[in-house]
Amino acid sequence: MPTITREDLERIGVTMDPNRFEQLVIEAVQGMPAATPGDPARDLTVEEAETLERGGFDLRPLTPDELVDDPLARGAAEYAALVATALTPREVATRLGIDPSRVRHRLAERTLYGIKVSGAWRLPLFQLEPGTGQELPGIGKVLAASDRDPDPVSIKRWLETPDPDLAVHGKAVSPSDWLRRGGDPSAIPPLVNIV
Repeated sequence: MPTITREDLERIGVTMDPNRFEQLVIEAVQGMPAATPGDPARDLTVEEAETLERGGFDLRPLTPDELVDDPLARGAAEYAALVATALTPREVATRLGIDPSRVRHRLAERTLYGIKVSGAWRLPLFQLEPGTGQELPGIGKVLAASDRDPDPVSIKRWLETPDPDLAVHGKAVSPSDWLRRGGDPSAIPPLVNIV
């Protein structure tokens, strides 16, 4: 069975006991809503399924061998890593030089993003600058303009994926890079929760 070492964790900036990290992963996975690949045509009418199949879509259920790179497992792993590396409101307050009550107010205002884990707030690192731990410039405006309940994996992926609407010297950059380069937060198309 693969084992995560202290060195593996330190390489990504996590300074905790590997056993505690594993426990956090287990708790994160247990807290996720149940989802199964199932039958892609399950929720479609016969006419909808036939139309999609005529359009070239393969609606047969995937076999276990086809799920080698299971998107649900990848999402669960990303979620677990986000939770395991997330900070408490007190830790964020210390990094930002503000009172912990201000962090809680910003969570309510949706200018900081948090996840409730075992009844306590955890704030993912994607809203902070790597290395310095300071707030990503303009992230509060971007988060407030986004849909109310996007999941943390979607937000992280969206912030890190180049967007053709955000170009620097003719090259698409991610919303995070746009903000780091001093780009206007209002130019970032808001994240819309499709689910």
